[in-house]
Amino acid sequence: MGHVIKQGPRVYRLIIQRIQHLRLIMFLFNGNLILPSRKIQFNKFLLAYNSKSDSPIDYLPLNNAITLDNSWLLGFTEAEGCFTISLLSNSTAFRTRFILAQKGDINVPILSSLILLFKTGTLEAHHKADNYFYIVSGLDNVKLLYPYFEKYKFLGIKGDSFLAFKNLNARLINKEHLDLNKRKELIFMSHNINRKIK
Repeated sequence: MGHVIKQGPRVYRLIIQRIQHLRLIMFLFNGNLILPSRKIQFNKFLLAYNSKSDSPIDYLPLNNAITLDNSWLLGFTEAEGCFTISLLSNSTAFRTRFILAQKGDINVPILSSLILLFKTGTLEAHHKADNYFYIVSGLDNVKLLYPYFEKYKFLGIKGDSFLAFKNLNARLINKEHLDLNKRKELIFMSHNINRKIK
């Protein structure tokens, strides 16, 4: 159902317009959303649909929680997450991080729950109001994320980013960043973790 349109070099959009297909989407999302902000958006969308439908659908206001036993967090990461490593140019230091961003004060409890799930990470506010980050920093901490992302495989380009992230972290563990000859290669790799290289 639906059709895909291209909006930019790396941006595509799936559009679903037929009433019978929209109805299927309603049943798919209803009661299965986690982010409070998305629940509010979906409820408005459902009300608009019901106002034009002969067979209205009741909204299911279930309180679902994030779990590591399904792929919801994987899809959320595909859309809003980032694996990043930076090697400083004026020292041998480096920084490896996983960042998951979300807008809305109402979504803060969801991001905060990740700290308990992964047993690591912090929640930080962005300098822009109403924007927040779940951040995991350091080699020992980011390794705690690996089992989940290895169990549920990415379907998009974020999978390439995750593999590059793991590979570079392994080389940092082996202290290759202390070798001046290898450091240039590692810096190049770090710049391209989130880029599709052909």
